[in-house]
Amino acid sequence: MAEYIEAEVKKKLIQSSFQSLTAKGIDWKTVVKTNPAVLKRFNEYLTLKQQYIMVEMDYSQLELYVLASVSGDKNMIATVNSGLDLHSENTKKIYGIDYARYETELKSLKEGTDKYNEVSYILKDFKAKRKSVKALSFSLTYGAGAEKISMDQKISIEDSRQLISDFYNIYPDVKTWQNGTFLGAVQRGYIETPFGRRRATPKVHGRLDAYRALAEEQSKYISQLKRDGEYWSLREEAKTCKNTPIQSVASDMCSMAACKFKEWLKTAGKRAEMMFWVHDSILFSVHIDDAVEVIEGCRDIMENKVKYDRDPVNYRTSIGVGYNYEFMSEIARDSWISTEDKIGLVKTKLVDALDSDLEKKLKLVIKSSSMTMDKDYLKNIMKSKEDYFEKLISKLEIDGVNTPHEYMAWQNNMSVAEYEESVDMSLEDEDD
Repeated sequence: MAEYIEAEVKKKLIQSSFQSLTAKGIDWKTVVKTNPAVLKRFNEYLTLKQQYIMVEMDYSQLELYVLASVSGDKNMIATVNSGLDLHSENTKKIYGIDYARYETELKSLKEGTDKYNEVSYILKDFKAKRKSVKALSFSLTYGAGAEKISMDQKISIEDSRQLISDFYNIYPDVKTWQNGTFLGAVQRGYIETPFGRRRATPKVHGRLDAYRALAEEQSKYISQLKRDGEYWSLREEAKTCKNTPIQSVASDMCSMAACKFKEWLKTAGKRAEMMFWVHDSILFSVHIDDAVEVIEGCRDIMENKVKYDRDPVNYRTSIGVGYNYEFMSEIARDSWISTEDKIGLVKTKLVDALDSDLEKKLKLVIKSSSMTMDKDYLKNIMKSKEDYFEKLISKLEIDGVNTPHEYMAWQNNMSVAEYEESVDMSLEDEDD
């Protein structure tokens, strides 16, 4: 299995590297094979490309995990620490849909039956509701109100308020914490995070009327602030009070994780180098033979070594692997932990990443003036409607174009052989 994967990777790396040259009519095989210096450099490049991979370690739903942590809401902490999908669990609690039971039931049903269609519809409805609840969760984390959520989700104000109420009924301490954070900013004139960072809140400092309008939603104070022209500016700072601790803690965790990981690499003796970090993820290059140990080292740092004191949340990371940053294949945390053959899992996902890379390059190669063919499109057309397609080509009356392959080659300014090679996406045995 390992030898097969390595051969597949080598073949696909070659294809990925030179597919764009094929599109331009350049016979790259001949260029490489007939020039010893180029061939030597190409083999060196191919060896390094195959040995060194890119890995992205990404926090899962970090802002919501931090919200659970800083709010101290026991229900939310229990949900995130369960390892279950947070958005699915929130949807289940709000709408009472036991999605896991229906997913299990669907697997036992025969496709096309009434019961199968009924359960499929329930799960489809659940997914739509999950999307809405996911957006709601992040909106409330950022301090959005009913009007903003109504506009974003294209629902009525009444439905928006009901969704918000349902969320806070599940996690009442989240609302208590948000209001308490706002009140503290009103009293002290600043917000302080668990890591000790402070942010001044001068607009709401000493403004109990703003707290009564924006947290307690007392209409008398709302009307007065609107008459005075202060409502919207005070509301923006109130949102900042709710959001700053979450964004600050998340940012500090990522920054500290990157620094600790870079220091760990200096003494780990592994062929790896941290490249950069983006938002809540760290990207590094690593030799395939050291990949498992370096991934484990980075995962431990991100999940366990950058928490503030008495943080009750178990943070989770996912893993992305590939040969370039554009095409990465995800390895879910549960899959990583549950498998004994971690290096086998990495190699399989690397092939998936290359397939995505090649799929995009293939579409660029065989792109016509009016449409982009996917990998199997032409093959299926020729199989099911061959006679019709042949007649269609003949009606174009293009010199030297009598078959679908000749038409596509002409359309892309390629020889028929080059086009057929790009569609086949395979190399002769000697190229291995």
